[in-house]
Amino acid sequence: MTKIDRPSFTGQHQGQTIDINKLKRNQAAKTQLEEGGMTTEQLERADQNHDGKIDADEAFNVADDFDHDGARGSLVATDRAGAPTPAGKALSSLGLLMQNREVQGGAPRPPRQASNDDVLFVGMNNETRESAGAKHEINQLRGRGNNVTSVTDSRVADQISVGGRSYDLKTPEGRDGFVSTLGLPADQARKVADAIGNGNDDARDELAGIAQVWAKAERGGSIPARMVISGHNVGSGPWGDDNGQLSWDSLKGLAQAMPKAAGAVEDLNISACYSGGEANNEKYQEIFPNVRTIWAYGGSAPGSGSGATAHQAAWDNATRGSGTNIAGTAERLAGQGVRKAENIATWTEGTTAAASESLSHLRDNVNYGAYQFRSYFSGEQAVENPQSGPLREYYNNVQALLQRSAVTGEERRELENRRDQTIRTLFYTSNIAPRFQREYGSQLAAGYQALGATPPNFGTMSRLEAVGAIENFRLRMEQSGNTSAAAQRTLQLLNGLWNLDPRTIPNNWI
Repeated sequence: MTKIDRPSFTGQHQGQTIDINKLKRNQAAKTQLEEGGMTTEQLERADQNHDGKIDADEAFNVADDFDHDGARGSLVATDRAGAPTPAGKALSSLGLLMQNREVQGGAPRPPRQASNDDVLFVGMNNETRESAGAKHEINQLRGRGNNVTSVTDSRVADQISVGGRSYDLKTPEGRDGFVSTLGLPADQARKVADAIGNGNDDARDELAGIAQVWAKAERGGSIPARMVISGHNVGSGPWGDDNGQLSWDSLKGLAQAMPKAAGAVEDLNISACYSGGEANNEKYQEIFPNVRTIWAYGGSAPGSGSGATAHQAAWDNATRGSGTNIAGTAERLAGQGVRKAENIATWTEGTTAAASESLSHLRDNVNYGAYQFRSYFSGEQAVENPQSGPLREYYNNVQALLQRSAVTGEERRELENRRDQTIRTLFYTSNIAPRFQREYGSQLAAGYQALGATPPNFGTMSRLEAVGAIENFRLRMEQSGNTSAAAQRTLQLLNGLWNLDPRTIPNNWI
């Protein structure tokens, strides 16, 4: 019989932790945990300081729950025959996981600030003929008596004005000049400038606007504890009409550069389509480590002029003060028949939502619908309505599968590619084809002229006609042997249209 005492174990693993969210996304690590007789739910209950990590002392507590020697300072690791006991198996598994770099915890969770009901509203949508825009949502929240700080699109893309001076955030000099106004230490200012620089075109101004608000927390002040991010989304981050995309990666980079501010966010509302689900919630918790509630959408979300403000008003009521019952609020809205309330997906600290569908069922749905996708992608079938029909149903199934954290690696990359192609197929005729012709028309014309051909108008072609025209250009180029720069550039663009590649067709065209 072998015993292990607590000081020996904690000394061996001093400074090591298991990041629970990382473990949830790592199937091999989850299997190792299960082989030790444990679940992620047990680890979450053992996380006494709610920092999302299990340290050596907490790990020993988990294993000791399997022990029967009556002492909290030691546990029996093997029986008289030398076989591992349940406690020994658990402790061995946890020890190995604490040494696994893929699931090790990083920096400790920042302390919470004093709670408040103020709101930081990041609105990506501008007002158009089709959309009321983020300012409508902001005004509605302010009209409810809220202190709302807003970050919206600047008048000039990727520029921000401070004290009457404008800074061009596309340039290193402009970013350095801007961050010098934030009152941060030089090393941190450099990290903030880099985070802004890593943002997408026409979204650096929003990142800078967030940094302006967050800088107060980094200097020891208080910032809004509630945050709304509103815009269009397919998965990688919200964008706006005639505006750039605020990617989750760029927001994470800013949060890492400003950890006190990111740690001050307690209630998060992502007013954007396909923003909810297990995998997305884990991503938001990495960005905002002290978040208590997340209100997002498993399917499509209401637009700013078609129901978003009603949803945001209900969220506002539910999260004021110490309120966290957003799940009950969403259920009530759905019961009242409020538009798209059935798509609300909520998470509250300390809860684990049960999956409504099995992974195998979701995968079956996606595999079954793949033939429909290929038919629409090739143009053999035409999309009659981008908001409904077989292709929209297939897109919803792909999104539902992507919202599961067990989907990782190559499967996730393939699904993200299919997601991006499907949404572009849905909006090919209405949005993609006309914008492609408008943006690239002159470059296309130069390539066709280099081959002695008349350029077609891809903006008025059906998907089937466009696929045929692309094949014809490839064949003509091959037969002519023309490798001029103009022809090569046109081929690259046409291949991007054929593949519906986000590098050629950015999200904000959708």
